[in-house]
Amino acid sequence: MANEVEFKLKIRTDGKDTFHDLTVDAESFDSAVKGVTETARKASDEIQNMAMKNLNWDMFINATDQLNSSIQSLAGGV
Repeated sequence: MANEVEFKLKIRTDGKDTFHDLTVDAESFDSAVKGVTETARKASDEIQNMAMKNLNWDMFINATDQLNSSIQSLAGGV
């Protein structure tokens, strides 16, 4: 298996079709893909962390509301 990726580009020069081959080093291409993958993973982790913090905050607010309701019931609905 070759260590390169080839792209063919169709370029018009002076009104004539011209074909040029562009060879990209596989390691550079692989590195770029890994970089994008790592950035996407980090973004996903940050979104999950934000969601968990929001969920924890919502649970705290709900628990506080329930405690407040319970105290009001015990106090005779003041």
